[in-house]
Amino acid sequence: MFPVIKEILQTGSYQNNESVNLLNISARNPAPYAEPQQLHLDSNLPGKGGYPLILVALFMLEDFTEVNGATRILPGSHRFDRYAEDGKVYTDEVTVTGKRGSVLLFDGALWHGSSKSMMIQVVGL
Repeated sequence: MFPVIKEILQTGSYQNNESVNLLNISARNPAPYAEPQQLHLDSNLPGKGGYPLILVALFMLEDFTEVNGATRILPGSHRFDRYAEDGKVYTDEVTVTGKRGSVLLFDGALWHGSSKSMMIQVVGL
């Protein structure tokens, strides 16, 4: 996966060869019956339609489904020069589902957030 990340992040950099750095590792597990997460961006800087400054690699450690808090995205929002409105549901939002072991790779300026979790987590089965 790193060659893909490197290609995306180096394109448009000085001589298309700037170094690529891992900046953060984190994990999130939506609580049972959790409300949807506010749409946000991880780059802390709304996109201007240029090259991505940050890529997010979201590793699905469990299946991402419509009922367990799968990630919502707003396609094209990485080009917006503003932040998502608090609490607003956008009609073009897409819920990304996938099997355990899948990876979702996206521009850090893309608006995203978890969906509502509608299930109880069972531990120890």
